[in-house]
Amino acid sequence: YQRRVHGGEPDAEGTEDEYQLEEVVVNVCDFIEPHFLVNFHKDWDEIGELEQHAETFSLSHMKSLQAAADEIIGFLGMEVHNNSKTVPPKSKTHTVLLCGQLCTVPVARLLVKAKVFYSTENVVTLEFMIRGGDEDIRNFLAQELVS
Repeated sequence: YQRRVHGGEPDAEGTEDEYQLEEVVVNVCDFIEPHFLVNFHKDWDEIGELEQHAETFSLSHMKSLQAAADEIIGFLGMEVHNNSKTVPPKSKTHTVLLCGQLCTVPVARLLVKAKVFYSTENVVTLEFMIRGGDEDIRNFLAQELVS
């Protein structure tokens, strides 16, 4: 760092200074903009299975289907569709429908079906399906969700 003194000449030695930097946490949801769809199921079908990644995960650390749904919604930061945010009381299974646009050029629209249910061992389980974007993005989001 060099600063100019009153005469307009740079100070050859420079001046030492320290700047405190705050820790910054960047999450996946910081790169996804919620996106509203008029008809989620129609758009889901139009994208098709060729642009889909599907995987099932055990979420043994989750205590309830609602906790799992809330975690997925918060992590991805997408728009919730068809009033699927809340798991009905005493449900054994529930599917959350989400849509968002990834901040890329060109913009990549992503649709998610996140089905949470209790396995035969009574463990919260996630069947995660994502459509849109490219294969690397779909794989990355699926892995980051459970890491």
